[in-house]
Amino acid sequence: MRKTIQTSIKKISPTSNHEISQLVFALLVVLVGVVVSYVMSMAVAQQSVRDQQAATTAQTTAVRTYLTTQLHSYEQLLHSASAVFAVRPDLSRNEWREYLQKSRTFQDYPAILGIGYAQVVAGTDIARHEQTIRQDPGLADYTVHPVDQRDMYTAIVYLEPANDSNRRAMGYDMFSEPVRRMAMEHARDSANAAMTAPVRLVQDQDDPSKTGVLLYYPMYRTVTVPTTIEERRAALTGYVYIAVRPSDIIANTFASEDNLRNMSFTLSDVDTQQVTYLQTQPSNGLRVKYEDDAQMAILDRNWQVKLVSYQSVLQRYTGPATIFLLGVIVSTIAGGIMYILLIARLRRISSDMDQEVKRAKDDILALTSHQLRTPASGVKQYLGMLKQGFMGPLTTDQQQIAEKAYHANERQLEIIDQMLHVAKADAGKLKMVMTAVTVAPLVHEVLEALASDIRRKKITPVLRLAPSATVHGDARYVRMILENLISNAIKYSYDDSSITITVKKHQRSVVIIVADKGVGIAEPDIAKLFTKFGRLSNELSVKEGGSGLGLFLAKLLVERHHGKLLVASKLGRGTTFTCSLPSVAADYRGV
Repeated sequence: MRKTIQTSIKKISPTSNHEISQLVFALLVVLVGVVVSYVMSMAVAQQSVRDQQAATTAQTTAVRTYLTTQLHSYEQLLHSASAVFAVRPDLSRNEWREYLQKSRTFQDYPAILGIGYAQVVAGTDIARHEQTIRQDPGLADYTVHPVDQRDMYTAIVYLEPANDSNRRAMGYDMFSEPVRRMAMEHARDSANAAMTAPVRLVQDQDDPSKTGVLLYYPMYRTVTVPTTIEERRAALTGYVYIAVRPSDIIANTFASEDNLRNMSFTLSDVDTQQVTYLQTQPSNGLRVKYEDDAQMAILDRNWQVKLVSYQSVLQRYTGPATIFLLGVIVSTIAGGIMYILLIARLRRISSDMDQEVKRAKDDILALTSHQLRTPASGVKQYLGMLKQGFMGPLTTDQQQIAEKAYHANERQLEIIDQMLHVAKADAGKLKMVMTAVTVAPLVHEVLEALASDIRRKKITPVLRLAPSATVHGDARYVRMILENLISNAIKYSYDDSSITITVKKHQRSVVIIVADKGVGIAEPDIAKLFTKFGRLSNELSVKEGGSGLGLFLAKLLVERHHGKLLVASKLGRGTTFTCSLPSVAADYRGV
């Protein structure tokens, strides 16, 4: 019996030892998996924090730089407007409107609600002042308000654009309101531009949720700025001013879901602690992950930009703790799979970061273009003043030089605009408003805009236009397509030649053909035509110049309209571009 038991133990013991060794091995594998999972989860957590901090800081810097640049450009616009009043004290309302239209003020600065002039009026002269203003067409009911007995009023007498919201501000005595008065007094005494704290604009009296700011620049009756504060107060005649909402400046650029995903954004006045712009991110139980703020001094005000970054739902359920717990419970195979998943996650993070870098480059390109546009627009305004004779008549040589300088500046603005549109397209911010657009009038507009180039090269345009041909598109960008194609044809045509522009209707599309008899393109070079910053080398390319963005932008805009752009060319015999755009509403999902 004892021998039988011993024999049985010998048979059982090896099996039990094998099971124990397998268990120990399994535990060791699990332990290694736990350690590896812990190390990887910590690495992912640290990298996630660094990425979040970098993204939040970059957005804060971008908002601060953009706001500072835009508001300083408004200050430059005030200087330009004050120069007009200085050289033409008797400037009429129509001349003021014409100056703003010709200088493209509202096209270049779309966030501006109004730009106008507030005149200082003595309390004893109010009745005569009102009677004088009421003689202007459309101002028969002009009244200085609010109606109080004061020694001095500062009433709005010029305000463009002349829309309904601005009309209600006509005659408003801004000096009667404490916040406005503080900025006006500072501008008057310092002889510099000044900005108010956030304030309810007259244009927004029906919407208490909106706030704006006003920028003032003082005007004196003397040729030079008076030396002392007392002399400045005595010589003050009024203020050139701009009304704008900070929310309008930044909303379209920085408040989109793509730019501030999982972030809340606050813009406030430091001195008054008033919030002038707020975009909130619904928390839904999300935790704050990182905060960043920055202050900026604009004119005589201090503003603060604050961004709060939240942990997203994806980050919450794929975070370090989850990774660690999964590492505890998985087997050797599951541990290997987890490692592969972690590597894949890091690659996804890397891919996301690459996209962030690309978006950052696009933002930098757009921001740089904005900063280039500000001084170029200022040069355009001053040259326009010279050409229009605001500074006195020019000699023939001076007029020619002013025309050449104005033309060169227009070329520069054209290149900057192309860069801006390309940057917007790359960043997914190219917004389109699709309507029915008749093509023939746009062709005539483009030819008129390019008339100086056509005359210079003695080009003869041959037009074959179907007058009723209508496309479904954005009028601005359809015009831009035509402008780039026709401008390209003019540039690369020989002098004393012709270009042919054909517009014809098909069943569900409109075909636009632009053909020239210029230098043409070699077959191997045709593929390079539509590349960004790509320019071909030929006998006219150096002479004509260009940014290398025109045809790239034209093709991009055609494709965004769900159309096609084709090219056919023979070296030395000319080039033909054929553009097909839908004439009915396509399945448009936006860009």
